Amino acid sequence: MNNNLFVGADIDAKKFVICFLNNNGDKIGKSFSLSNSLTGINTLIEKISATCEKHNINSVKIGCEATSLYAFHFINELSSNEKLQAFDTQVFQINPKLIRGFKKSYPDTDKTDIIDAFVIADRLRFGRLPQPYIPNQNHLPLQRLTRFRFHLVHTINREKNYLFSLIFLKFSAYTQKKTFSNKLGATSKAVLTEFLTPDEIAQTDVTNLAEFIMKHGKSRFNNPKEVVQKIKAMARES
Repeated sequence: MNNNLFVGADIDAKKFVICFLNNNGDKIGKSFSLSNSLTGINTLIEKISATCEKHNINSVKIGCEATSLYAFHFINELSSNEKLQAFDTQVFQINPKLIRGFKKSYPDTDKTDIIDAFVIADRLRFGRLPQPYIPNQNHLPLQRLTRFRFHLVHTINREKNYLFSLIFLKFSAYTQKKTFSNKLGATSKAVLTEFLTPDEIAQTDVTNLAEFIMKHGKSRFNNPKEVVQKIKAMARES
């Protein structure tokens, strides 16, 4: 039978709080905090090694929540450390929903880093864990680039939606109907920025407005007067 050490880690940008539990769920020593740095990680490795040797531990399971990049260096260093591999060490990133659900079985506990570290360690003890974390430096740059691009796309879409809500206040029909293929194109932006109100557009002469459209559209419109009529109609409806 394995003599296990369960290590729960609650991690933020500045520090991580650690709790050690044995097979029975009893704490081994007091919970402690270390800086989220190489120095802090090396200190933790020494504490884990000393604890394993003192209590004849042959298996170590380390867990934290999979919430942010603040745990990146922590899990990579611990999962690849040769000294810890002597104790059959595995590192797990656990879905925060599982931790929140598991914590409900401790109704009298507060939301503190020390309690969270204990709950994570106890969740490790109960098993049914995800696959252990395996460092994969080869694919890491592509992973980060892909996720960053995903983040940018969602950010741009969110900002566009917010912008269109503001445009609605100025020119409501403009956001409801389609005149230009791209509402954020050069011609569309010129219409929105150089005319202060829809009334100003409605009162502008058709010929002058058509020339304005052709100028900013670089003469790409086959029938500028038709476009102008649509814009003037939207201005009257707004």
